[in-house]
Amino acid sequence: SLSREKALVASNGPSLVETTSAVKHERLLNTFSKFLEIVTSTKMMPLEAAIKKLTLTPAQKFNLPDRGVIKEEKVADLVLLKDNKISHVFVK
Repeated sequence: SLSREKALVASNGPSLVETTSAVKHERLLNTFSKFLEIVTSTKMMPLEAAIKKLTLTPAQKFNLPDRGVIKEEKVADLVLLKDNKISHVFVK
């Protein structure tokens, strides 16, 4: 189950679509924010644990040393939560 410590949430969608003609599938845009919506609405786990499943755990599992944490010189996609509302922030 997702509540297990080593469970992670990932998407097989590319993180960057090079062409504007690419079909945008939901997994490219909503996988992670939808998971956070589910976690916050059901209280399935602490928000911190959910964020770790989206960031550090997959980065470690797939040996991506430049991802998983918010630090200078690291790659990061951010999802901001305020009052259980999710806003997408895309920085290239």
